Amino acid sequence: MIRIVVFDFDGVLVDSERIKREAWCDLFPASSMVSKELVADVLSRIKITRYDIVREIFLKAGMPPEEIQKYVDEYAKKYQMRVEELLASQGLISGVHDTLSALSQKFGLYVNSITPEEPLILTLARLEIYNFFRGAYGYPRTKEENLKKIFSREGIQAEEAVFIGDRNSDVEAAEEAGCFFIGVPNDENGWSDKEPFPLLRDFNMIEEIIRTKL
Repeated sequence: MIRIVVFDFDGVLVDSERIKREAWCDLFPASSMVSKELVADVLSRIKITRYDIVREIFLKAGMPPEEIQKYVDEYAKKYQMRVEELLASQGLISGVHDTLSALSQKFGLYVNSITPEEPLILTLARLEIYNFFRGAYGYPRTKEENLKKIFSREGIQAEEAVFIGDRNSDVEAAEEAGCFFIGVPNDENGWSDKEPFPLLRDFNMIEEIIRTKL
């Protein structure tokens, strides 16, 4: 019996991958030393923190390494502020708010993300959905570590939880932690009905999938 539902953030609750790409491009106007092509190249290779991305962007733009560090915190902060502005204006994926409200009456809900934990919690609060969750865990822990922390906090077996995500790394985290998985298909992951886990094409169908396919 499923007691806990854990959500990835990016691509599951919000279309944040697109928003984050837009925020990075907004940081560097056309007149700057950084082209949109350079930003796109760095984003395709660097997947860790915004600090690493800023550092790599300036390095690839030809800035002397000894001068880069003084810009890292400034641009990382500007990026985070822009992401929050875009998230606030563009909001949640359709159906998320009402579905979370209903699910929170029947299951314990959590967020598990590689987004740094403090800005993750602030963003959930600004989106007015943080109150639906018992907790939100992010970087620097891995998603597998976060799942195990949730199981320990709730005092449950892994088989009593399901993780909903949209990346192959999410599948791996669920497998390593021992819980069920529901996948959110998109163009990037290319998941089809042949996958060994159920797919969520409509956020409103979560409870039905839990009831009939897990």
